[in-house]
Amino acid sequence: MLTWVIWFLIILIIFVADLYKEDYILTDYYEDFFYTLLVLFAVFFAGFRYQIGNDYDSYASIYQSISADPLSTYVEPGFAYFCFFLSWLGISEQGMFLVFSATTIILLAKTLKKYSVNPLVSFMIFLFLPGYYWNTLSIVRQFFAMAIIFYGVKYIINREFLKYLLCVIIATVFHKTAVIMIPLYYLVQLNFSRFILLAGLIIVIIFPLTSYLEGNILLTDYEDYFTSDKPEFSLATSLITKLAIFFIVLFYKDRFEDNESKIIINIYLLGVVFYFATLATEAISRISLYMTIFEIIAIVKIFDLFLLKDRIQLHALYLTYCVLFFFNQLRVYETGYVKGTSIGNIEYKMNFKVWK
Repeated sequence: MLTWVIWFLIILIIFVADLYKEDYILTDYYEDFFYTLLVLFAVFFAGFRYQIGNDYDSYASIYQSISADPLSTYVEPGFAYFCFFLSWLGISEQGMFLVFSATTIILLAKTLKKYSVNPLVSFMIFLFLPGYYWNTLSIVRQFFAMAIIFYGVKYIINREFLKYLLCVIIATVFHKTAVIMIPLYYLVQLNFSRFILLAGLIIVIIFPLTSYLEGNILLTDYEDYFTSDKPEFSLATSLITKLAIFFIVLFYKDRFEDNESKIIINIYLLGVVFYFATLATEAISRISLYMTIFEIIAIVKIFDLFLLKDRIQLHALYLTYCVLFFFNQLRVYETGYVKGTSIGNIEYKMNFKVWK
């Protein structure tokens, strides 16, 4: 646990340093510097981790199999052949984690830099809400696919369907659930009223969709997901907060007239509806992450509607919740530890052997 406390303190120092910069009205160079520093720290911490993330051991084993034969495992062809290429270059299992962590986090960071009104706060929310950064340490393929979709939102905003479709195709060959994001291009252009979104949320809570997804061809490799536990990070407090943020964003959504904000907020709201529709099983609900991750932009846009003093207090309040929730879930995660494996392991160690 001590490592994670140090991790938090380093992030806090970077954040406070950036606030100090703002107080003295220094140049944009310093803003870019602190943001880049935080992103590189996140890449370093994720890329050189050893046996952190439930699926770490599984991915290491899969990579070894793929190194001999890219068709030897059940994973999507994009992941298999990309890993085969990395192995051919002489990159080790740890190097594979570094490549995927760096690409995922940098794609997310570039998108935040473009669309968030405060990229540093958005990135900190990404780091501390357990379903986001923490999941990059475990569900490697899906989060890589998510980062591609997240980056591709600019093609939805700019109405460039073919480019967006290409992003979805690339994401799908790494995790086939990404194909479900194709209709998103058209759905988010619709001006859903508060009533329709609220009614949709109530309906899917009463009549969840999970039972209707069984047997779906997109999910044939994930049958065990239907019998998996409920979402790992969905304790009562988490669900209440998720609903609270949903209602806050829903309440303020009509305050935004620019197309960019409308699309991002619509993606987030639809993601929450889908999340509750699939809440019965942990892994199926992960599909909603393609959309709910836009929370880290949407909520900061909402905070920006307030006066500076109130905005700072809202940032501090929400980030405090995120940090407390992160450490609480880290403790819960540890209770599932299986000795000698990556499952439930929080004893952080580094591995710098990126070459075979």
